[in-house]
Amino acid sequence: MVKVFTPERILDDDQNLLIGKHRDRNIHDVLETDPAYCYWMCNQPWAIKDDKLMSIISKAKDPGMQWGKHKNKTLDWIIANDEQYIKFLKNSEYVKNNCKSLKEQLDKIDI
Repeated sequence: MVKVFTPERILDDDQNLLIGKHRDRNIHDVLETDPAYCYWMCNQPWAIKDDKLMSIISKAKDPGMQWGKHKNKTLDWIIANDEQYIKFLKNSEYVKNNCKSLKEQLDKIDI
């Protein structure tokens, strides 16, 4: 018999996480510092059932890089801290062929 993880609640009334590696941290702070974790949560069956959590995360504009040397950093952070990496991404065949959303965001950046 396989035990399935099904928490009753993920957020408390103050929007602090009740579970996981960011337990007791506000979801908005986690979205800022570890957006990949939030987007990972969105793909978990137990999180999809939490309308409050899904609403907060869906309003976030930048899920952050899911791979590469700036994994878990937002595109805004990368623009501010590593312009060369933005240029690399804009010219990357991998991004052009496999990362439609990222490519669309990069096309809007004038560097």
